[in-house]
Amino acid sequence: MPSLVAETITRLVRVPTIGIGAGPMTSGQVLVLSDMLGMFDRFTPKFCRAFADLGPRMVSAVGEYKKAVRMAEFPAEGIHTYEMPMAAEERWRTYVQKQFGMELGPGGRTAQQAVPAPVSAATPEAS
Repeated sequence: MPSLVAETITRLVRVPTIGIGAGPMTSGQVLVLSDMLGMFDRFTPKFCRAFADLGPRMVSAVGEYKKAVRMAEFPAEGIHTYEMPMAAEERWRTYVQKQFGMELGPGGRTAQQAVPAPVSAATPEAS
């Protein structure tokens, strides 16, 4: 039995012992967080005990996040974003306009607006 071995070692050494599947006679225990929270339902090692069943809730949360991003509901400008001081914003707009020839919008998007495509810094001559 691993617990007999764990108890023997724990009593013989002068340092703490940590067990995973070795029974309760060690100085401490370790358990993988995803196993403890029940995040993976296909296989549970014998030494694990799920203290929650978060796997289905996590899948649902990720789906809700994906939908909110696609609908441009998250992140919401001014709610989930930090403010930029007006002087810094003007310096940034000037820099972007000079460097890339882009005029930036007022900030934020509505659900009808598409995410802007990335702008390549390469010029047609360099391609």
